[in-house]
Amino acid sequence: MAGYTRQSVSQIQNGADITAPPLNAEFNQLLAAFNAASGHGHTGATGDAPPIPLATSLSGYLPAVHGGTGGRNNNSASSNPTVTDDSGSGYAVGSVWLNTANDRIFICVNNTTNAALWNEVVASDGLKFHPETTNTVDIGTSSNRYKNMYLSGTATIPTVTSTTINSGTITTTGMGTFPTVNVDGGTVDGTVIGGNSPSAITGTQITANSGFVGGVTGDLVGNVTSTGTSGFNNITASGTIQGAVTGDISGNVTSTGTSAFNNVTIAGTLNMDGSTTATITNLSAPTNANDAARKVDVDNAVANLVDSSPAALDTLNELAAAIGDDSNFSTTMTNALAGKVADTGDTMTGDLIMSGGVTVTGLPLPTANSEASSKQYTDQQDALQVTKSGDTMSGSLAMGGNKITGLGTPSANTDASTKGYTDGILGSATAASASAAAAATSEANAATSEANAAQSAVSAATAITASQHFLDTYFVSASAPSGSNLSTGDLWFDTANNLMKVYGASGFQNAGSSVNGTAERKDYTASANQTSFAATYDPNFCDVYLNGVKLAPSDFTATNGSSVVLASGAAAGDAVSIVSYGTFLLADHYNKSTVDALIDDVETLALAGL
Repeated sequence: MAGYTRQSVSQIQNGADITAPPLNAEFNQLLAAFNAASGHGHTGATGDAPPIPLATSLSGYLPAVHGGTGGRNNNSASSNPTVTDDSGSGYAVGSVWLNTANDRIFICVNNTTNAALWNEVVASDGLKFHPETTNTVDIGTSSNRYKNMYLSGTATIPTVTSTTINSGTITTTGMGTFPTVNVDGGTVDGTVIGGNSPSAITGTQITANSGFVGGVTGDLVGNVTSTGTSGFNNITASGTIQGAVTGDISGNVTSTGTSAFNNVTIAGTLNMDGSTTATITNLSAPTNANDAARKVDVDNAVANLVDSSPAALDTLNELAAAIGDDSNFSTTMTNALAGKVADTGDTMTGDLIMSGGVTVTGLPLPTANSEASSKQYTDQQDALQVTKSGDTMSGSLAMGGNKITGLGTPSANTDASTKGYTDGILGSATAASASAAAAATSEANAATSEANAAQSAVSAATAITASQHFLDTYFVSASAPSGSNLSTGDLWFDTANNLMKVYGASGFQNAGSSVNGTAERKDYTASANQTSFAATYDPNFCDVYLNGVKLAPSDFTATNGSSVVLASGAAAGDAVSIVSYGTFLLADHYNKSTVDALIDDVETLALAGL
């Protein structure tokens, strides 16, 4: 059903329990669907029910074929019916049409398609009647005439001829003007012909006892005598005005011959007929503002105006063209000049663009930050700047708390030092200082050991002399001992390499800890992506520093005793330092004089602030 939506679909099913709420929802939806104000309609549109098949639901009236009484009526029209207001529009014979705009009523007498006929109903009061088409309706006939016509308003009658009114009289009270009246006989009296507004009268002969007012067209034969003031407008004579015209003439006088006038005042137009050579001659020099000007006066005025102007600028049109036909030329020029820069000095509100190689010259040396700078001043300031390609400072370089980065490894005493290089030096100095202190202690201990060793040597010599067993335990030779008499713990001093070795399961090996002393320190400046660096050390006993930072054992490989390999390639210019450790060798230790010299060097560096 249009306008209805099924409610509670899941609750109302065959075989299921039905409760009151879903039923109430269904009934409420049905009630809403049939609600007169908000329910569904019968228009046939989407969401509505199909239309009810009644003619009244579509046209608003019930035709006779559906049980009605006729066609439709129009009671609120603002215009008159036309021939197209026919059966196709629902109108039938007898339909009523009311034009409420001018209170007119029409009855349909023929509803033929595109040829409908509507007759107007004339009431006795308050309504007007007139034909639908001009000059198509007669009032009465030649044989059946109306008797009397009484008018109290204004009647407008285009033409009254002898064939229209054959006899009798027309009597009006307040009746208006007849535009054209052809009177073949009788008299016209009772009112002024033409009324208050003059109208033309055409006739063959007019005799007046008290004068004429208005225009007279045709020939005037005889004397026109005026004893008072006569006013004429547009007197045109195609023939000759014979006799004297005495008195005042006010209006236009056109003469094809020679006329002599004294004191003629022209209130209209004086037409000299430009198609001829007629002129107004013998004028005197004008003295009053309204006097006519002579040709010589005009020529002199024009000559004085032109004066000695060039031919290209001696007319107003040429002057107007020269200023671009600008009626506000003065304002235009004033505004244009206001936007120009004065040569005495001015303030710019926009950019000054110098194009085509044009330069600004004569600039003094600037004194304020906003002043334009000359080439000389710019060159002087540029010479004081440090160039990116390198330069020599003649004064201090104050960094204002900022850093200098990207320094290379110093090679000369005056080179700036990087943090990594300085940290490396300080680390070496610290190690040297510690070594010096340890050396001093070792020196004291060595003295004690030396005394003890001397005593031990005496005891050993005695023991060796007393027994040859030691000679089976301690060997001194350039090649490794061999034989069945070797046992674990036997010592051998390798005179070829100056190393003390001990015999074990794998043969003779270096005796003592491999960290008993520092073998050497190597410093390198890495190339791009360099990973391998040469060094001598006991396997796995070395420290590696990158730019002063000690690397973890996982960051490098040191197993072959001859090189160190970084896990990741160094960058170009990185500082790589390798401190390697080997077996304690007496030949590798510093003597007292060397240690004293190192201590002096460290003290010197400390005093220098390095």
